[in-house]
Amino acid sequence: MLAATLLLLARCAAPDFCPTNAELKRAVREYRETAEMAFFLSLSYEERGGTTLTPWPAVIRMSDLSCGAPSPDEQPSVLCRVVLRFAKGAEQTSFRLQRGNGVWKVVEEVGR
Repeated sequence: MLAATLLLLARCAAPDFCPTNAELKRAVREYRETAEMAFFLSLSYEERGGTTLTPWPAVIRMSDLSCGAPSPDEQPSVLCRVVLRFAKGAEQTSFRLQRGNGVWKVVEEVGR
C-alpha cells in the first residue's frame, strides 16, 4: 500500500486528482477503440482508394506515465503523458482526462 502511494505521488502533480495506472489504461484503450471505429466509418470505400483498412496496432503496454496538475476549469481535467508500446515500436503522446461518476475518460489526445 505504501509503495503504491509513493508511486502515485511520484508520477502525479496532484495525487488526489489523478487516475491510477489501471484507470488510465482502461480510458486510453476505450478512447483508441472509439477513435479507430469513428475513423473507419468516416471513410467510404472510394475514399480509401478501394483498399481495405487494417486495424490500428494494439497497445501491448503503457509506460513512463506522468500527470500534471488539474486544470482550474469548471470541469477539471488532467493532462497525462504516456508512452504507448506496440509489437513494433512505441509512441509518446498525451491525453486530457476528466473524471465523471467515478470513472476516468479521455476527452482528447493532445499530441504525439
